[in-house]
Amino acid sequence: MKRVIGLPGDTVEVKNSRLLVNEEAFVVEGATQPRYAYGPVVVPAGMLFVLGDNRNNSYDSHAWGFVPRDAVLGEVFMVYWPLGRLHLL
Repeated sequence: MKRVIGLPGDTVEVKNSRLLVNEEAFVVEGATQPRYAYGPVVVPAGMLFVLGDNRNNSYDSHAWGFVPRDAVLGEVFMVYWPLGRLHLL
């Protein structure tokens, strides 16, 4: 499972351990700060840019590129683990 970070037309960059989308910080609570540089890249039409929350150990768009929008199989609606963080999104 990956998190959608960039939509078509968005500019995505990782610089100085900060994830930037359209030149603004994109912070996800609980996600690790990336220790790599990437981009900037513009997400093409019909594509998505996705990252895992464990940024430095995730095999995701920073490694293999964009994902076709029609390849998305579902949407996360709930966190169930750990049980202490159980909640609907």
